[in-house]
Amino acid sequence: MLDAISAQRRDLDDPLALQAQLLLAAEGRSVRFGDLVAATALPVVARAHALHLIWHRQLGADLGEPLRDASEVWPGAGVRR
Repeated sequence: MLDAISAQRRDLDDPLALQAQLLLAAEGRSVRFGDLVAATALPVVARAHALHLIWHRQLGADLGEPLRDASEVWPGAGVRR
């Protein structure tokens, strides 16, 4: 899983503002990964952006377990307010 997340460490264009949608969906609470990406305009594309946000610690996740749709994700330490 760390390989999949680290692949999203580089800058990622976000013309559809999916990262803002993801951060808003997780604001102040934990949410399942599948529900988080489903809350965006393009869930398939939002998955890559969610991994990017996890890598940059704007979203948090338990990296000791495989990331699945049922995995909990929460606002991370790197969230800019």
